[in-house]
Amino acid sequence: MIEEDDGQRGLARCPAATDLMATERDKLVALPDPLDPVRLDLTCELAVGHHDCHVGFVVGARRGNQLWWLCWASGLRDVVQLQLCDGRDTDEQDDCLLPYRHRGPHSFEIQPVRQPRQDAPPLQSSA
Repeated sequence: MIEEDDGQRGLARCPAATDLMATERDKLVALPDPLDPVRLDLTCELAVGHHDCHVGFVVGARRGNQLWWLCWASGLRDVVQLQLCDGRDTDEQDDCLLPYRHRGPHSFEIQPVRQPRQDAPPLQSSA
């Protein structure tokens, strides 16, 4: 992956999602000193329209010294340890939270996935 800063802001995040397979989960829950529980359902963290595999952060281990990601695409799944990107937004003092040498915009240039409001009423069916 190559680093690229195209200066665009507010790009949408890729909507691709997947769940960890049992074998992937078993590998990751065995890692020493996790920071948080292993994430079982993942959404791609890259910007919409990216050309590489989808990438989702799964867990930090060894007190955050190891960062584990799932990379997936059609017929391909791989759990890999990757370092964080060294990109930094000098205006906002934000660090990029994507893997090192990713293509496309940095995480601080991508809009977060919108979550439904907890106090919002459920959608009504017109059926």
